[in-house]
Amino acid sequence: MRGCSLKYHFFLWCWTTIFLIQYHTGYSQDVLLKEDYCERAMHLNQESEAQRNIDRRLALTKATEALQLAEHGSCDEMIALACRNIGIIHFFTGNYIEAGEYYEASLKLYQSLGNQHGEAAMLHTIGYLWQMQSEFDKALELYKESISIKEKIGDTKGMAATYDNISNIHYYTGQFASAIELINKTISIWEKAGELEEMAYSLTNLAAIYEIQGYYDEALNLLERAMAIVEDHRNDALKSTILHNMGAIYYELFEYEKAMGFYTDALLIKIDLDDKAGISLNLSNIGSLLRMMGRLDESNTYFTQALKIDQELGNQLGIATQLAQIAGNLLDRNEPLQAMEYYRQSNEIATSINARFLLMENYKNMITAGSQARNYGLAYEYMKKYVAYSEELSLSPEDFERHHPESQSRNRFTKVAGKISRLETIEILLLISIVLNLGLLIMAWRKH
Repeated sequence: MRGCSLKYHFFLWCWTTIFLIQYHTGYSQDVLLKEDYCERAMHLNQESEAQRNIDRRLALTKATEALQLAEHGSCDEMIALACRNIGIIHFFTGNYIEAGEYYEASLKLYQSLGNQHGEAAMLHTIGYLWQMQSEFDKALELYKESISIKEKIGDTKGMAATYDNISNIHYYTGQFASAIELINKTISIWEKAGELEEMAYSLTNLAAIYEIQGYYDEALNLLERAMAIVEDHRNDALKSTILHNMGAIYYELFEYEKAMGFYTDALLIKIDLDDKAGISLNLSNIGSLLRMMGRLDESNTYFTQALKIDQELGNQLGIATQLAQIAGNLLDRNEPLQAMEYYRQSNEIATSINARFLLMENYKNMITAGSQARNYGLAYEYMKKYVAYSEELSLSPEDFERHHPESQSRNRFTKVAGKISRLETIEILLLISIVLNLGLLIMAWRKH
């Protein structure tokens, strides 16, 4: 009996030892397997981010694979990052509903994990989604929340990225001086941090303001600086924006063939990237160019295509812009009543989103529409509104000097802007004089 007992205990000891070894080995393999899943998901997320501005289909494939691996390994941080990356690609390709769903999932995960860096980044990203739908108030609210967290955790570069987006809203709403101030702040941050690619974005934004104010040479200089950086970093998305903006400057300088070349190069990249918002903007500006070349039928086709894309995206600013563009073609066809109706619809949307620069441009063109329709009283009312917006939104030479003190050729740019401003003032005064005189003649005729 004693021998059997010893054999039994020996067998039990062996079995327990084997079980413990197998359990420990299995547990270790599970841990290693989870770490492997998380690491592979991390690498796929990084690869997706690297491809995002070059090949969006490949970027989406890698982010989706990252999400699947992260979910399999219960890697919450990587799940949140993959959701963010997938959302960004959907955003770029104009699928705003899908983008919003992935963004919200990412934000909730970061909040549950107590990851403030991730939370602040997602508030910024969701804010930009609202910004692109012209919901500027909602965007600003989220940007403020994002900056508040970034200040607490000392994320200076993250704050710079959000300042860049806020400056874009100031640009759309015609607050140009504050936009320049914010952009100059971000350029300084990016330069000190050695983030040249991010600095290129800020330079491009600053160039857009100088272009709209008539400082064309300075704008081109900034875009050329940005392009030199982009060529070194292979960022096709930003490259297409720079090419497009160069085209816009040459359009303003009446170099239409050159402008068309830049617009076409930009559009081809945007199509390759499936950048729907960018495609719409490019189509619209090519339409403007074709109008100036007298090709109205072709021009209208481009505006209609752009309008359809903006309606699909829910981009209110884009819709308002395309309605104004179509109105411009109607003016060229001497159909002022129809043109004024399109301008009215455009103004209604522009007013709702506080797009003051577009309102100013619309009222300027509505003066012509009123005159064509021989409704001089209405033309005069439009003129007063145009003058009010023009005075409010124009940067004075003093403002330019204050916000751009490092420009070596500042005086020349100031003179160019001043010349444009004086010509517009003379034109406005002349039109006011004509309208008032016509009004007096009509009153005199009625009395007679």
